[in-house]
Amino acid sequence: MPQSPVPRSLLRRSSFMLLVLATALVTGCAQTADTSPEAANLDQTPPTEQELDAIRDQIIPCWHFPAGVEHSDRYRVAVKIGVTPAGKVMHWEVTADISKLNDPAYPNVLQQAVNAVGDSACQPLHFPPGKYWPRLTIVFDPTKL
Repeated sequence: MPQSPVPRSLLRRSSFMLLVLATALVTGCAQTADTSPEAANLDQTPPTEQELDAIRDQIIPCWHFPAGVEHSDRYRVAVKIGVTPAGKVMHWEVTADISKLNDPAYPNVLQQAVNAVGDSACQPLHFPPGKYWPRLTIVFDPTKL
């Protein structure tokens, strides 16, 4: 017995509802990650320079600035990270300096910074007692090694 075709309006409505449901689930997961019960009770005021330095100092041992790169002072890299209350880096984002894209050493410098924030040997990150920041920017500056 041949099946009757599903009306287009029903297909469009079903696709739309599936999209809404998927968006709600993804958004809910993202909100849950940053608003867990532990995080809700922690101070999330912006970190001081000293607190940022303390977080960065936990990642620096995993950063391997490429050997032999001249003028290392020109290779400062900022990586934005998302961190769970337990100190696990969940995602990161690095923005390339367009003026350095022709420099053959630059992609390696960027990759080493990304490798450092993702390296499990330097996790979990430890926050000061009673504090938590779900999003931080870690600055890798070879002049501070």
